[in-house]
Amino acid sequence: MRWVARYALHVFLAMAPSGCGMALSLFGKPKVENVQPHFERIDWDGVTVRFDLKVRNPYWFPLRLSLVKCAVDIEGREFVTADAPVNISLASRALGRVSAPVRLSYSSLWSTYQTLRSAREVAYTLRGAVACSVLGHEFGVPVSREGTFPVLRLPRIADVRVRVAEASLRKAVLAIEATVTNPNVFEVDLQGIGYTLKAGEVELGGLHASSAGTIGPGGSGQVSLTAEVAVAGAALKLLPGGELGKPTLSPTGTIRTPYGTVKLDRAKQE
Repeated sequence: MRWVARYALHVFLAMAPSGCGMALSLFGKPKVENVQPHFERIDWDGVTVRFDLKVRNPYWFPLRLSLVKCAVDIEGREFVTADAPVNISLASRALGRVSAPVRLSYSSLWSTYQTLRSAREVAYTLRGAVACSVLGHEFGVPVSREGTFPVLRLPRIADVRVRVAEASLRKAVLAIEATVTNPNVFEVDLQGIGYTLKAGEVELGGLHASSAGTIGPGGSGQVSLTAEVAVAGAALKLLPGGELGKPTLSPTGTIRTPYGTVKLDRAKQE
């Protein structure tokens, strides 16, 4: 008997004197019941977020979804817009999902909002609509969501300490320790990082730490490294009071984030 009811409903909508839109309102309105952001990729240029929208069809007949049109506002101003074409026929009384990927550029962010250049995360407002149609009637279902997105920051290295662990006429073994801080709002895995020690004319690359693998958001950890220097005299200059000045450690390689692995790029970090 369901097909009889649907047939009668179609006849009713076609004959409704006040229009299809008003007649459809008798059955409720489609709505976006949930908006869930998923950060798919992050790098030194920006972050890609996919917004998954769950749309409810209140009608007893299919609802056609054709387009997700959205904008991301920051500090009350439109920052970026995105259109995501879809082609979904949502069954009667069903809950369906559509997605809209948005790329958020850090360079555009910093050039537009100077006060956010040092931010670790940025608050945003998503607004837009899902374009729908039913029985020839077209309309939009509003979308809104507030949240924050992360800004990728390079781990900071400080308090570098160097001592000579072993020394002979031919070589010296250096023991190096430093404090690494994760300024990000997510954890980072530093196991893919190598280090370069530099102090004046002395530069030693390809060093790998034996600790501080994963550091939580805003946390710090200690790294310990060893390096060999061919001439002990050069190594002694790295000690406090030596001629070569304060030693520094620079990271190379990759860091692993919850949103993928990122290759360190010194040009992007400056």
